[in-house]
Amino acid sequence: MDIEQLDRVRKDRIARWYGEWRGADYSWEGLGKRSADGIPRHQWLGHYHKDGIVHRQGDVPKGAVACSLQDYWRFDHVRQKFRSDDELRSAGLLISHVGTPFHIAHFPNAEASGLAPQIAHSFKNNWSSSETARLQEEVERKLEASSSDRMGVEEHEDGSRHLVGFDGRAQLSGSILQAKWFADRELDIYARNCLLVGPAVWLQSHMGGGSGFLSSLFDGKLHWSGTANGSISFSGSIFCDEASITPHDPECALDLHGCEFFERADFHSANLHSISIAMGVFHSRVSVWRLRVQQNFEAYWARFDDVFRADQAKIGGSFNSIRSTFAERFEADGIVVQGSFEAQDCRFCGSFSLGDDIAPKGAEVRRARLEGKVNFSSSEFHGKCSFKNVELTDDPANFQEAFSGAIFKKRALWSDQCVHAVAAFGGARLEDGIDYPSLVESEEEKVFFEKALEPASQSGDTALLALESGARTLQTAAEIRGDVLRKHRLHKLALMARQRQSRAPFAEKLLAKAYGWCSDYGLSPLRAGRSLLTLFVVSVCFFLLSIGVMAPAAWEGVGLSLGAPVHPTIASVLEFSSGNMFGPIAISTFDAEPFSHLGVGDSFRLRAWLGAWGVLQQVIAVAFWFQLILTIRRRFQIA
Repeated sequence: MDIEQLDRVRKDRIARWYGEWRGADYSWEGLGKRSADGIPRHQWLGHYHKDGIVHRQGDVPKGAVACSLQDYWRFDHVRQKFRSDDELRSAGLLISHVGTPFHIAHFPNAEASGLAPQIAHSFKNNWSSSETARLQEEVERKLEASSSDRMGVEEHEDGSRHLVGFDGRAQLSGSILQAKWFADRELDIYARNCLLVGPAVWLQSHMGGGSGFLSSLFDGKLHWSGTANGSISFSGSIFCDEASITPHDPECALDLHGCEFFERADFHSANLHSISIAMGVFHSRVSVWRLRVQQNFEAYWARFDDVFRADQAKIGGSFNSIRSTFAERFEADGIVVQGSFEAQDCRFCGSFSLGDDIAPKGAEVRRARLEGKVNFSSSEFHGKCSFKNVELTDDPANFQEAFSGAIFKKRALWSDQCVHAVAAFGGARLEDGIDYPSLVESEEEKVFFEKALEPASQSGDTALLALESGARTLQTAAEIRGDVLRKHRLHKLALMARQRQSRAPFAEKLLAKAYGWCSDYGLSPLRAGRSLLTLFVVSVCFFLLSIGVMAPAAWEGVGLSLGAPVHPTIASVLEFSSGNMFGPIAISTFDAEPFSHLGVGDSFRLRAWLGAWGVLQQVIAVAFWFQLILTIRRRFQIA
């Protein structure tokens, strides 16, 4: 979105906000409106009045009615009495605008009136300094009268629940005020649909728990780096200029749910209990660099139109960005998340980085450490994607199928600290492959066995199934890169995970074990050659034993002397077995046919027996020869 488009969007959003402000009706009459059952439209919570006296929740006489915001602005906190309309008019606090009376705090700007503003960012249509000072004095009195008292819910033994206490916050909803009036002071405020004009530089301001500016409009810069002792809310607010919200208080639970930021949003080095920017819209850069959060970071259903940076942030709870969209670069180099990392159904349209690709010269590599469950399921990565220096736990439950349904449009980089996390890729689609860390073959197989297969076996079939699926996904990715050996090592891992599953058929497990013994699942030419030799020796012994049982006379004249000639029966067995094993390159000891001296042609039983087992030997030998040739081809990558 270019600057002109952004300006149009900003103007449209501000116009909608003013429309909502007018719809809420903050005129003097609107502040006092009540429903048919007497409930104020704009209520001063926990306060009631009767006969001109204000009563608080818990001490309400019969016949008292709930106080409205009109009652709040009528009430003189010093004299503890209500002021009449005439008193307010004479004090210059109740004035008319186009025939409609407004309290001075709610007197509208030209924009709020639905008129075109005369001057951009004008305050109350260019009021005189005396009028502005009168409003500031009235707001000061309300701020001075505010307290940290809040309403609560009390539960009784019979299960009933009742409101207790009263709301001691300054009730500034619907007010149009100058932001600088709140600088460097104690703030106990409840303000909904409030317009704050001009820059807000609140470097030393302390907000009491439960304070906030909800659905408010900040038309200038905001810089708050004070403290807070509880939940602080800017929920649904609009920030037209840069916003730097960096409180340093581990008790502060910051709620920016549904906010819209048109310029840079900065939470750099803030120290918070928790933070929520869920469902927010960020048109410019977002920085949570070195943010410290004791509990959760909530960013689900949010939209980030520019770069999102969370370098070296430390999250004590979970990081949740479910179904968020990141239009540009996502950087979280050196982030530490001690809880779960939830990012399913996200769209990463730019590059994605967890952990430095390249550390600056002389600098330590900033590794991203994810200590809980990781979930990127059904997310889309459209740009370069790097997990090069990520650290995960060894527990397969924390990362199995972490990328299930995820799509990587470009080649991904994976961490050398997470070679064991094969199960993370079960169900993923790596369209351009993945740069998996290069390890020595024996070391990689050791990692696969000790850190992937064994923990999955201990966790059960679900973990083994996820490992098998992840191995097959990475096997396909290795094929894209032409890495034949790694592809087959992953194939081996998938087969081993499969044969350890309780639901795998017994015959399949048996064949897989035989495949592993014969050729290390197609990876070892030496083991395949050993298998051929073993078959030959076993066959020779079997044939010798068979002849000894079925034709004992064949062994007449056999001696143990080293100088004695080879007995015809032994020579025939060697020739017969080698013929089955090696075909045209068989060992030839006699010109005659094997076993001709035994009269095999006259013994149907012996002839059938030797023929049947000879065929079996030939079939097994062909399979072993094929495996040996295939293994050699794969090992040396012969085209």
